Amino acid sequence: AVKVPVADLRSEPHTSAIAGIHDPRQESQLLYGERVRVIDIQDGWAQVEAMEQAEYTHKKRWQGYPGWLPLGSLTSASGMSEPTIVVTARWAKLWSDAYRATALDWQLPLGTLLHATEIAGKLWKVEFVDGTFAWINYEDALSLEQLAMLNPVEKRQLLLQAPLQPFLAAAHI
Repeated sequence: AVKVPVADLRSEPHTSAIAGIHDPRQESQLLYGERVRVIDIQDGWAQVEAMEQAEYTHKKRWQGYPGWLPLGSLTSASGMSEPTIVVTARWAKLWSDAYRATALDWQLPLGTLLHATEIAGKLWKVEFVDGTFAWINYEDALSLEQLAMLNPVEKRQLLLQAPLQPFLAAAHI
C-alpha cells in the first residue's frame, strides 16, 4: 500500500522530473493507502500494478495500472483496515491529537480513502496503514455510507464545491 500522501507512478524506474515541466514518464498518481501488487524490485524501485486503477490492456484483459514507484513510498497492506471515509476537501490537514494542537507535516488530498475508527466531536479519528492514528476535521471527509446514498447529481455537486475550484484552476496553470 502507498504510505505517502501522493506517489508518482512512473513508466521507468527513475525520476528526472523538473518542477513546472511536463514529465512524460509520469503515468499516474496513487493516493495514500492505495493497494498495489508488487511485481519486481530493482535498485530501490518497485514495479507494481495499481490495483485500484484498472485498465483494459493490449492483451484484452483488465489489470491494475502498471508502473514503477520508489520502494520507500510503499508499505505492507497486511492488517490494513477497510476504508470507511473519503477525503472530500482539496487537502485535509492532519492533527496528531483531538485538540488540534499539533498539526502533522503532511496533508491528504481529495479522494484519499481512510479507515475512521471513531468520531470525536467535530473530528474523524483515522487509522494509518502502520496502525498509528491522526485526526482530520469532520467537514473534510464523508463516510462511504453517506457517499453511497448520494445520487449522481449530488456526487457531481460534491466534486464541484467551492474548495475544489482553486484545485481545478491550478491544474491548468
